[in-house]
Amino acid sequence: MTDIFKSYNKTLKELIDIISNELSNETTMDTIRRKYTAAITTDRTLLLTETGKELFAFRDYIADGRWDELINLNLNDDVETIDEFNKKTIQHMIALLRNIWMGYDDDEKKYVKKLIKRLLSDYSKYLMTK
Repeated sequence: MTDIFKSYNKTLKELIDIISNELSNETTMDTIRRKYTAAITTDRTLLLTETGKELFAFRDYIADGRWDELINLNLNDDVETIDEFNKKTIQHMIALLRNIWMGYDDDEKKYVKKLIKRLLSDYSKYLMTK
């Protein structure tokens, strides 16, 4: 099971680094990087158990290759229960991610898809071992 957590955390870090490179002037990414480091330091299982379930909710889009549909989902209903500050932060981040995605060429999209599929695979393996 340790390998699953290690793989998930490493892949998530790589994805964060890719996005951070695209958004080098965004303070939101600095916050995400700090939270990633704090989570890994505190509990190496935390990121997989928390972010994995969110990713798993979109598994059908990922498995079916409906990437453009996924990136353009209206997620406002999903953030209604979150306080106003975090809701605005999440909505801002979604808008930034949509812009990055639209600017990627096919090779860049292919690589990001590969990372997301790896995250989903690791989370699925984790669920099977529970």
